[in-house]
Amino acid sequence: VSTVSHLEEENAELQRLVSTVSHLEEENAELQRLVSTVSHLEEENAELQRLVSTVSHLEEENAELQRLVSTVSHLEEENAELQRLVSTVSHLEEENAELQRLVSTVSHLEEENAELQRLVSTVSHLEEENAELQRLVSTVSHLEEENAELQRLVSTVSHLEEENAELQRLVSTVSHLEEENAELQRLVSTVSHLEEENAELQRLVSTVSHLEEENANMSLVLQNTLSRFDQILEVMSENALQAKHEVALPIAEIPFDELEPVKEAMSNLEKETQSLSQVLRVMLVKQEESDSSLEKLETQICQLQTEKEDVKNKGGFWNKWIT
Repeated sequence: VSTVSHLEEENAELQRLVSTVSHLEEENAELQRLVSTVSHLEEENAELQRLVSTVSHLEEENAELQRLVSTVSHLEEENAELQRLVSTVSHLEEENAELQRLVSTVSHLEEENAELQRLVSTVSHLEEENAELQRLVSTVSHLEEENAELQRLVSTVSHLEEENAELQRLVSTVSHLEEENAELQRLVSTVSHLEEENAELQRLVSTVSHLEEENANMSLVLQNTLSRFDQILEVMSENALQAKHEVALPIAEIPFDELEPVKEAMSNLEKETQSLSQVLRVMLVKQEESDSSLEKLETQICQLQTEKEDVKNKGGFWNKWIT
């Protein structure tokens, strides 16, 4: 009875195995579909292997391999569980000869199950690789987004280079304007210097006009002095002629009172002659000074006119603007 109950339990176990076998057959059909999916995934995998070889992230694949090792250890535990089931089935084969067929069927199914387990592991591996490929695809899309961002940055950099070239041109223009500003400052200083020289020239012109007036006055004084000197010479010549025509008196007979006016006239004439000579010398010195001053002024005027002509002949926008 205990054997029968044991056999009934084993029969129930076999019924469960039969249902498991039917379930495995359904899973086999599902696995056939998965095999076709796997073939399609293998084709996609071959395509994705090219992408994986392009990406070549070895450290990430190492981490994936570690995870696969843990999966393999889990599959080994499942295999140990299957080994235990095999030992149970072999024990049932020894106890029940009737169940030899089922056991052989179960062993065949176990082989198919092992094959299915291998296929399942392959499918899981492919799913993991598919997930990895999906991650790689997302990485590629992220890289494409980064590439688009880099393209935008490249366009921004090219725009900045254009702006930099424009800035360099503006800097060169500013340096050119600074040079023209320095030239303008120099011209302004030259103009101020010319204005000062012009004021000096005006002062010299006024001095020349004053000297011309003094020269005219001195000429008048000189003419008056010369006319007076001529008058004195005429008086002296008339006195000499009158003395020749008169009868010469003895010196002893000439009264002393009559000689005094002659001596006085002679002394006065000598004094006037000396004063006239001094005046003439002073006037000659002043005339020479005025002539030298006029020559210097003419030279300075010629130099200033030459400088003005040089400044006017110089080209440039700022010089024309100042002019």
